[in-house]
Amino acid sequence: MQDLTPTRALFVVKATIAPEREAAFNEWYNTRRAAEAESEEALRAFAASDTLLAMTRDYEARFSGLGTRARFAYKQIFP
Repeated sequence: MQDLTPTRALFVVKATIAPEREAAFNEWYNTRRAAEAESEEALRAFAASDTLLAMTRDYEARFSGLGTRARFAYKQIFP
């Protein structure tokens, strides 16, 4: 019998910030991060949401040009 339980998904942002702004970034990040989504569909909804758009705009306003950023999405493939 096939397990129809939704798989979990994880949205990861890797950021490298200039040392002089690292403390400010860590404070910002710790109040805004999102972690695990209950399903791939929930992650897709978050990726297309106004919440992520607002977080991205806020990040750009505070830290643009001060480091690098990459986004990754992972889907759970094991129990």
